[in-house]
Amino acid sequence: IGTAKIMVEQAGVPPPANCSFSVTPELISFPSRESTELVKIDTQSNCPWAVDLAQSWVTVPTLTGAGPTSMNLRVSANQSLLPRSAAV
Repeated sequence: IGTAKIMVEQAGVPPPANCSFSVTPELISFPSRESTELVKIDTQSNCPWAVDLAQSWVTVPTLTGAGPTSMNLRVSANQSLLPRSAAV
């Protein structure tokens, strides 16, 4: 109103209490070249999930969803002499 602003927040629907999650494989070792690996998320059909990517060299096609799914995790080529690692 005028130059004043109002902060608005709204909570999301909480996930069902019985959600459990597993991801396979739990460890992937890639060569230095650009590579992809199929990753499987197992959970109940109405349970929401989100992928947290802290490293820009790791990508997935979808960051959020609900229920079980599979997706390709991709790593870009490592041009360094040093190995690197990331938690996803």
